[in-house]
Formats: sequence, C-alpha cells, structure tokens
Amino acid sequence: NYVDPIAPQHLYNALVARARRERMFTGTEPVYLGSSTRIIGWDGSGSAVLASEPCTMKKSLSYVMPQVEYLGWSAFDTNKPGAHGFSVIMDFGGGFDPLHFLNPKPVIDLASLVEGQWRRRLHVALLVDMPVSFRGILNTFLMFVKQSTREKIKMVPTMEDAVEELRKMGCDAETIANTKQFLSDRRDRSAKQRFHPLVDYSFFREQ
Repeated sequence: NYVDPIAPQHLYNALVARARRERMFTGTEPVYLGSSTRIIGWDGSGSAVLASEPCTMKKSLSYVMPQVEYLGWSAFDTNKPGAHGFSVIMDFGGGFDPLHFLNPKPVIDLASLVEGQWRRRLHVALLVDMPVSFRGILNTFLMFVKQSTREKIKMVPTMEDAVEELRKMGCDAETIANTKQFLSDRRDRSAKQRFHPLVDYSFFREQ
C-alpha cells in the first residue's frame, strides 16, 4: 500500500520514513493532537479521505506535523483491499491564524514529505474557501513540489462545491454527511466545534 508503482527504491524510502516514526506508530510515543486533521471516510475506490481545518490548530504547524505524518501513513492502513492512496480536504471556512504558518520550515518539510513519500499516492487535495492571505504560504509549499503534484491541488470556492467534488469521487453517504456537517459547523461561530480524533467515522467513534 505504501508505494505505487512498485519499485525497490520507492519501497525502501517508504520503509525508512516509517521507521523514523516507529515509536509513534507502535503507540510507545504519544501523538500530539494539535489540530482536527483526521480521516473522515473513503471514496468510491476505498481510498481514505482526510480532512483538516486550520481554524482548529492549537499551535504552529511544526507542532502539528507529527499528527499530519501519522494520519498520512495511517490512511494507507485504513484503505479497503485493493485501494491505493488518499485524498485531502483542507477547509478554510473557519479562518486561520497566520502566526501558525509564520515559520516556513515546517511548510517546506510538509512539501518534502508529500513530494518524497506521498506524491504518487495523493489523488487530490481540495482547498476549500482559501483566502487570498494564505496564497503566500501556499506558494512557498508549491516551490518544493513537482508540477504533477501541483496539478493535484484544486481550489474549491464554496462548501457546496466541496460536497459535489466528494460525490464525483464516489464517497459514501456517511462520508458526505460528515463533510457537510463539519463544513457547516466551521462557518458557524456559535457552534461547538466537534470532531473525533484520528478517524471521524461512526464505526471508530463507537469503539
């Protein structure tokens, strides 16, 4: 599940990258949950769909990176048999704190992780309602990824358009319902912001 196409060097690189986080994956080292980054469901092929909202970040991106990496690799582990890769929804409907992205190093580290390990596995990244003020941060990220990766990043102007994108991907009813709910909640300043850590799906919430 970790490399596509199958190639010895790609597999070696993936296993080395996972080995660096062995303590985190085996549960002997806690994962700091500094944001809402989580798996919210699966698309029509059985590939995981991840969601993240910058408005939920408790600290800067450097503190959140272990959680992002943990969820990225875990997405492959939760895919249905025969499914490969994952998709991402990044929703800016609740706003974002520029100070959380002030340091460019973790932005570059994230770009390196995506480009070095997940580029072939990333299906699409939907940036929903992204403000103009985030453009400089995105441009820094784009400087460190290839054109083929840039083409997988899609600007989505509204929450309704985001839901329609999920329908086109063949996501199941619960995944779409979950997405509608969190997109609506993030835009409601009076709503209590709720999300289940790591995997936000009924089966996992009930365990």
